[in-house]
Amino acid sequence: MKKLKQHTGETLAEVLIAVLVMVTAFVILTGAVVSAARINDRAKIKDASFTADGNRSIQVAFSGSGSDVSTSVSVRLYKDEDNGYYYYDHN
Repeated sequence: MKKLKQHTGETLAEVLIAVLVMVTAFVILTGAVVSAARINDRAKIKDASFTADGNRSIQVAFSGSGSDVSTSVSVRLYKDEDNGYYYYDHN
Protein backbone atom coordinates (compact mmCIF):
# COMPACT_ATOMS: atom_id res chain seq x y z
CA MET A 1 0.00 0.00 0.00
CA LYS A 2 1.10 3.52 -0.73
CA LYS A 3 1.47 6.00 2.05
CA LEU A 4 -0.53 9.16 1.59
CA LYS A 5 1.54 12.28 1.74
CA GLN A 6 -0.28 15.55 1.64
CA HIS A 7 1.66 18.58 0.56
CA THR A 8 -1.15 21.04 1.17
CA GLY A 9 -1.17 23.77 3.81
CA GLU A 10 1.32 26.42 4.81
CA THR A 11 4.84 25.87 5.94
CA LEU A 12 6.21 27.42 9.10
CA ALA A 13 8.22 29.94 7.05
CA GLU A 14 5.12 31.12 5.19
CA VAL A 15 3.22 31.60 8.43
CA LEU A 16 6.10 33.54 10.00
CA ILE A 17 6.37 35.82 6.96
CA ALA A 18 2.60 36.44 6.99
CA VAL A 19 2.71 37.32 10.70
CA LEU A 20 5.69 39.62 10.10
CA VAL A 21 3.82 41.45 7.33
CA MET A 22 0.74 41.87 9.54
CA VAL A 23 2.78 43.14 12.50
CA THR A 24 4.64 45.61 10.28
CA ALA A 25 1.35 46.95 8.88
CA PHE A 26 -0.07 47.25 12.41
CA VAL A 27 2.96 49.20 13.63
CA ILE A 28 2.79 51.58 10.66
CA LEU A 29 -0.94 52.20 11.12
CA THR A 30 -0.55 52.71 14.86
CA GLY A 31 2.18 55.28 14.23
CA ALA A 32 -0.05 57.10 11.74
CA VAL A 33 -2.93 57.25 14.21
CA VAL A 34 -0.71 58.56 17.01
CA SER A 35 0.81 61.16 14.69
CA ALA A 36 -2.65 62.32 13.55
CA ALA A 37 -3.78 62.64 17.17
CA ARG A 38 -0.75 64.80 18.01
CA ILE A 39 -1.40 67.04 15.00
CA ASN A 40 -5.04 67.44 16.06
CA ASP A 41 -3.98 68.39 19.59
CA ARG A 42 -1.59 71.03 18.26
CA ALA A 43 -4.34 72.41 16.01
CA LYS A 44 -6.73 72.68 18.96
CA ILE A 45 -4.11 74.51 21.02
CA LYS A 46 -3.37 76.86 18.12
CA ASP A 47 -7.08 77.45 17.55
CA ALA A 48 -7.54 78.36 21.23
CA SER A 49 -4.68 80.88 21.09
CA PHE A 50 -6.16 82.50 17.98
CA THR A 51 -8.91 84.50 19.64
CA ALA A 52 -11.39 86.94 18.22
CA ASP A 53 -10.92 90.49 19.41
CA GLY A 54 -14.40 91.55 18.28
CA ASN A 55 -16.12 93.31 15.43
CA ARG A 56 -14.58 96.54 14.29
CA SER A 57 -15.36 99.07 11.63
CA ILE A 58 -12.48 100.51 9.63
CA GLN A 59 -12.37 103.44 7.23
CA VAL A 60 -11.15 102.66 3.73
CA ALA A 61 -10.16 105.47 1.37
CA PHE A 62 -9.87 105.17 -2.40
CA SER A 63 -8.21 107.84 -4.45
CA GLY A 64 -7.34 108.20 -8.06
CA SER A 65 -7.94 110.25 -11.19
CA GLY A 66 -9.03 113.34 -9.33
CA SER A 67 -11.70 111.83 -7.05
CA ASP A 68 -11.37 110.60 -3.50
CA VAL A 69 -13.92 108.18 -2.02
CA SER A 70 -14.00 106.75 1.48
CA THR A 71 -16.30 104.19 3.05
CA SER A 72 -16.62 102.12 6.22
CA VAL A 73 -16.15 98.38 6.11
CA SER A 74 -17.11 96.03 8.94
CA VAL A 75 -14.43 93.47 9.77
CA ARG A 76 -13.73 90.96 12.52
CA LEU A 77 -10.34 91.35 14.16
CA TYR A 78 -8.31 88.34 15.33
CA LYS A 79 -5.08 88.35 17.29
CA ASP A 80 -2.64 85.46 17.28
CA GLU A 81 -1.39 85.05 20.87
CA ASP A 82 1.85 83.37 19.80
CA ASN A 83 3.31 86.10 17.63
CA GLY A 84 1.02 89.08 18.28
CA TYR A 85 -0.12 89.42 14.65
CA TYR A 86 -3.56 90.75 13.87
CA TYR A 87 -5.75 89.22 11.18
CA TYR A 88 -8.92 90.61 9.64
CA ASP A 89 -11.96 88.76 8.36
CA HIS A 90 -14.45 90.58 6.16
CA ASN A 91 -18.05 90.11 7.29
